[in-house]
Amino acid sequence: MKEDVRLFKEAGANAIVFGILTPEGRIDKKRSGCSPAEESHRCLKEAS
Repeated sequence: MKEDVRLFKEAGANAIVFGILTPEGRIDKKRSGCSPAEESHRCLKEAS
């Protein structure tokens, strides 16, 4: 994974986002460590 991040950075990426999705393709806030009150982007930013 570190090599992937390095390659993305070299290609011009300025951010990497990852998380856990539900079978429906939504962010699984419970398994991603987010409280239900948190906004998805804030939770993911703080988790990284």
